[in-house]
Formats: sequence, structure tokens, C-alpha cells
Amino acid sequence: MLVTMKEMAGLVKKGKNAVAAFHALNLEQIQGILEAALEERSPVVIALDEPAAMYAGLGAFEAMVRELAEDVPVPVATILDHVHDPVLVSKAFVNYYSGVTVDPREKSPESVGPWLASIQDLCAKHSAFFEVVISIRDISLEQALESARKISELARPDSLCISLGGEHKKGPEPAFFDFLRLVGAQTGTSVALSGAGAWPDADLQSAVAAGAWKLSVGTRINLAFTRGLRSFMDANPDRIHPRSYLASARDALSAEVRHCIQVMNLNAI
Repeated sequence: MLVTMKEMAGLVKKGKNAVAAFHALNLEQIQGILEAALEERSPVVIALDEPAAMYAGLGAFEAMVRELAEDVPVPVATILDHVHDPVLVSKAFVNYYSGVTVDPREKSPESVGPWLASIQDLCAKHSAFFEVVISIRDISLEQALESARKISELARPDSLCISLGGEHKKGPEPAFFDFLRLVGAQTGTSVALSGAGAWPDADLQSAVAAGAWKLSVGTRINLAFTRGLRSFMDANPDRIHPRSYLASARDALSAEVRHCIQVMNLNAI
């Protein structure tokens, strides 16, 4: 069943569990995510980022999710993730998305305020969830904390999404989890995490314990999807029907989604 991103945020018990925002692009990926959510009886967010929106189409993607989610008795929400273009944000709301994650990294210091205000107004008009990216690429955690405080005061977002640089892809330093706690405590704003998709399970659980309410997952499920497809094609070189190899890819992705959901639920440990 479809819920809004604001409703989704209310389902999370911070420090005890987190919802995964799984990045998807096509029918089979959406099916695999929803199948896993149903098996685990877990809420999920299905995310479409800006490049994927250009590829798949905002309306077509949301229509697939809406059609498939109708028959799934667990909460499902959609979010437009890491978007830079206010026009795309506006189109997302017309196409029933209930939340956006906006990324101000490309904005100059003098333009960030008006840009965020314009998107905040759009979100308020549509009662949509408003999340802002805080990038820690090429800056210290102290600088990122200061940036989080300023953005929280300036834009009053529903959530701050900490976006990780390449040096964090294999897992963070222990100080990172203290940083997550400080962001939440000093801003009074919910904290999400992006770029941790390849982290070891233990680090994902540490992020949940530190208060991250939403973790974006793309790398893990893309790897699983691709492995499933390649495995089928290697074993069946003469099979050409897309339904066969895409089903194999979907099933491999679904297994990884189930694993991620289990990892992010500390209540079950």
C-alpha cells in the first residue's frame, strides 16, 4: 500500500530500526523490492534519482510503483532522490511523489538560500517530505556538522541526508557514528544516510544505532541484479527471451533486499 514519505518517517523507531530507500530503475527491480518487503513484512522506500528519472521517466516509474504496490500489504513510499532541478521537483509532485531529496552542492553560497526556499515552498504546497543533502566529500566532519546546522536553520527540512564520499565506500571511521549522533542532537532534525550501500553489515547497523532513520541502498542491489543476470546468461547462452534472464536478476536482487531489511532492523537482533 502506498503511503507518503511523511507517514513513512513516522514508522521508524530511531536507534532501533531504519527504513531502506532502494534505488530502482525498471519493472523487475521494483518487483524484486516489493516481493522482499512482503516477505519481511517491512516498509520500504523506492527511490528514483535524477539521472534515473531522465532514463525511466518520472510518470512511468511512479505508475509502475503505484500499480504494483496496490497489492502489497506493507507501507511503500516513493522519493525523488538527489535532485538539483526545481522544475523536476515540481513535475515529481504532479506525478504523485510524496518527497524529494535535494542536493545543493552545485549551488554558490549566495544562491543556496533562495534555491532551497523555492523548493521548500513547493514541498509545503504539496505537503511533501523535504530532505536536504549534506555532503561530506572533501571536508572534515567538523565542517560538515557546521554545514548541517546552517542548512537546518536556513531551510528547516524534514530530514538531513548525509552523503558520503568515495573514501567512505568501504566503511567509515568510528568517529563517523559520533558525528551522526551530533548532527541529530545539534540540529533537532532527522538524519538519513546516502552512499553506504557497499558498507559491511556491522557498519550499517552502527549507523542505525546512531540514529539514521533512512539508508539509501543502490550499490548492493545493483551488484546482485547484475550477478543474477550474468549467472543466468552464462549458464544458458542460447536463451534469448528477456523474461528469463530478467527474472533471474530480479530474484537475486530480491534476496539482497531481504538481507538489507534484516540488517537494518535492530529490533530483531
